Amino acid sequence: MGLPEILRHRMDDTLTELTTFLRNPPAARWLERSPDCMEQLRQLCRCGLNPLLDYYLTGCDALQAILGPGLIESEKRLLEHAWHQLAQHEIEALCGVCCRCAPVPDLTEPAPRATV
Repeated sequence: MGLPEILRHRMDDTLTELTTFLRNPPAARWLERSPDCMEQLRQLCRCGLNPLLDYYLTGCDALQAILGPGLIESEKRLLEHAWHQLAQHEIEALCGVCCRCAPVPDLTEPAPRATV
């Protein structure tokens, strides 16, 4: 998954997940929350190297360009929220197994003394 060209083979599965999500959306109050900006996804990845970041950000742009003009505002919000939820889930899952996500020790503080 580290190679961006491999991710293009995931698009069919991703669009199937999106369709499933849109057919069975969560409670109506889910859309009442403030809309999530896709750029906030970058905050999920501490190192910024997760290849899914660009995958989902590019996918969002493509969906808006292709489907956006034909949708009413509420449909656009639903599509954006659904895409964001898929992206967040996938990005967090990959970052969860990333060795770069481990907390970085503060080397300016003295190490705690061992007690015997």
